[in-house]
Amino acid sequence: KFYKLFNELELRVSEWVTQQVAKRNYLNGVVICNKAMHFHKIIVQEHQGSSDPTPRDENEFKRFLEFKGSWGWFRNFKKRSEMRQVKMHG
Repeated sequence: KFYKLFNELELRVSEWVTQQVAKRNYLNGVVICNKAMHFHKIIVQEHQGSSDPTPRDENEFKRFLEFKGSWGWFRNFKKRSEMRQVKMHG
C-alpha cells in the first residue's frame, strides 16, 4: 500500500501543475517543490496509523517520510511528467 505513495504524490503535483498552467499562473521549481512538500504532508497525515502494515509497507512509508522535495526530485519529476517549460529558479 505505501509503495504507491510516491506515485500518489506525483499525481497530485501533476494535477496541480496542470491546473496552474490552465490558469496561466507562474510556476518555477521552488513553487513546485514547495507544493510537493505540502502534498507530502497531507499524504503522510492520511496514511499514518494505517491498520496492520506489512514490513515492506513500513519500510516504504519510512522512505516516503524522508522525501524532501529536492532539486534532484524536481528534475526527475519534470522528466517523468514531460514538463518542458518549467525552469528551476532558486
